[in-house]
Amino acid sequence: LGVTSVTAIVGPIFSPATQLTVTPAALVSIAVSPSSPSVALGLHQQYAATGHYTDGSTRVLTTQATWSSSNTATATVSNAPSSQGLATSTGLGGTTISAALGSASGSASLSVTAAELVSVAVTPSNAVVLDGGTAQFAATGTYTDSSTQNLTAAVTWGSSNTGVATLSNASGSKGLATAVGRGSIGVKAVLGSVTGNTTLTVVTEFAYVPNFNDGTVSTYAIGSNGVLSADGTPNTVTSGTQPYTAAADPKGQHLYVANEFAGTLSQYTINLDGTLTAMNPASVATGTFPRFVLIDPTGSYVYVTNS
Repeated sequence: LGVTSVTAIVGPIFSPATQLTVTPAALVSIAVSPSSPSVALGLHQQYAATGHYTDGSTRVLTTQATWSSSNTATATVSNAPSSQGLATSTGLGGTTISAALGSASGSASLSVTAAELVSVAVTPSNAVVLDGGTAQFAATGTYTDSSTQNLTAAVTWGSSNTGVATLSNASGSKGLATAVGRGSIGVKAVLGSVTGNTTLTVVTEFAYVPNFNDGTVSTYAIGSNGVLSADGTPNTVTSGTQPYTAAADPKGQHLYVANEFAGTLSQYTINLDGTLTAMNPASVATGTFPRFVLIDPTGSYVYVTNS
């Protein structure tokens, strides 16, 4: 850069000097990259602008250029600080993304395709079922445009251990788990390259016996042949005075014991190993000499007869 004098000389003859001024290199063109990307609806595409100058040099102009989209119904492009050149898809189709600085400009195309599956959520999560019982799982897909869709019938279901539970892929029962043995398995739902996971725990059935004179409740595991075996640590828990009968809710999650002399109903949480944990409060008052306990089929209500 600068000023110089130019003189033509032929033998002894000199031309008058003339000045030549060299100014900074001028911007000739702008290249926008990538040239023709394709994104799924809901995703973004970052563009870059590179300036080409008269001296053959190049310069990144992404933050200096002014960006525009020829079809904002398909995609918009940002001119906000720290996000210049970031295109956001808004609809299916094509658009041209341009970058301009002064009289120079450049452009690239952008194609927006249908939203793609990002993740699959499997519900219920960490389910528990009794040995021999069933559990229905559902799969919900989330897509690049943040939309969701029920994919229960579309995914392929799998069990990490079919000796504990099997998963159905039959029409009309997809996602239905059938427990065949005690333990925990991984449940997966697969669609294309996307997989959703959760767990299923199969627990043994248990029998509970109130001990009238001891004021305790004993726990037994029910074997496949019907034989009882003492199960859990401890095998017995304290109840009220003279426990008479016990009843478990349909889901096998809670146990209630009528304590005849105490006039109370003890309430417990049934743990996965069959052991009992007293709730808070540990008991509620009943009438005089409660004897029999009944739980409705939905597990919502408990009824006690007071002799």
